[in-house]
Amino acid sequence: MSGEKKIFRKKDGFSLVELMIVIGIMAVLVGLTALGFGYFGSAAAKEATHGINSGLSDLRSETMAKSQKVYMHLNRYNGDYYVTYTDSDSFTPDGTGKKIGDSRVTITCAGTEMADNTDICFSMRKKDGAFTHGPFAASGITTISVVADNGSNYDVKVVKDTGRHYIEHHAAG
Repeated sequence: MSGEKKIFRKKDGFSLVELMIVIGIMAVLVGLTALGFGYFGSAAAKEATHGINSGLSDLRSETMAKSQKVYMHLNRYNGDYYVTYTDSDSFTPDGTGKKIGDSRVTITCAGTEMADNTDICFSMRKKDGAFTHGPFAASGITTISVVADNGSNYDVKVVKDTGRHYIEHHAAG
């Protein structure tokens, strides 16, 4: 016995337990990644909604500060959405202005989805802040909806007669 050598076998591959642990870790990582992509879509919709709402607030400020009429153009150019201010109600989308959204969101105004190279124009009356130009009925509330790829939905409600506007969030689903 004292002269015998111990023989060690070389292990090849993984044991079943090691393989199951690796697969479990990968499943958790894939699940967290999928969940994270849902938050990205929701963030894109929220960003676009706040961009529109902020744009309407800026329109009010610009209207009150300037002697000439100011127009806010919500436009889509090459799949991206922009807010641009001009002194004319006529505008051709060209990718200028403040970018508020991209192809991860869809913006619908008064029930009509914005197509590429389209423009929706808003303006306000200086004396009372009421909207005088835009996709409105004779009076009442117009909705600008922003929906993300993951179904997250925000609305900007615009009240024509008072110039008020506010955001509503709707759960995805």
